[in-house]
Amino acid sequence: MKIFSSKGLVLLALLSGLLLGGCGTLSKAKKNQALDLRLREYAHEVRWGALEALPSYLEADKLSEQPPIADDPQNIRVTEYEVLRPPMPGSDENQITQTIKIDYLFRDRQ
Repeated sequence: MKIFSSKGLVLLALLSGLLLGGCGTLSKAKKNQALDLRLREYAHEVRWGALEALPSYLEADKLSEQPPIADDPQNIRVTEYEVLRPPMPGSDENQITQTIKIDYLFRDRQ
C-alpha cells in the first residue's frame, strides 16, 4: 500500500527544503537583530557618557591590549557620535564592523 505517489514524494521533498531554508533565514535574521541591538547599545553608552561600560564590548583576548579609557571616565564628555560607515559583515558570522567618529572633551579643561 502506497501512502505517497512519486509526485507526492517530490512535493514533500521540495516543501521540506523550503521549510528548512526558511528556518535558516529566520535564524540569520534573529542574529542580525541581536548584532544591531548590540551596536545601538554601544552608541547609547557612548552618547550618554557611560564610558566605563565600553570595555565590556571587547573580546576577552583584546581587553588586555586595550589601554584604559581615562583615569576618570566621568571627566570625559562626548560631544558628537557620528557613524562614518554603516555596519558591515565581519570576518565571521558573529561579527560586524562599523566605523564611527567620537568627538569629546575633558570637563576640567573646557
